Amino acid sequence: MPCVERELATIKLRVTKESRFKIMEIAFIFHIKVVDINECVLTLKITGDTGKIYTLEKLLIPFEILEVAKTGKSSLVLESRINNKFLKYSIRNF
Repeated sequence: MPCVERELATIKLRVTKESRFKIMEIAFIFHIKVVDINECVLTLKITGDTGKIYTLEKLLIPFEILEVAKTGKSSLVLESRINNKFLKYSIRNF
């Protein structure tokens, strides 16, 4: 049955002046929101499918991850009964 699935993760990292900009560059690419920042710590909020969150976590391994909190998957059945992949393709080519 077609459904929309999302997960929310909050990731707290220890940062230096050098690493802060590298992490913020990754955040920009992934469309991630920076929810807290100071001289030593940066906190990111990411929503997306499990693969996106997994990929981000792997990219952040070289940095010092202090804490990770995840919601787990949240999903709803699509009443249109149209597969998400078809919708994405249709909208891009509209």
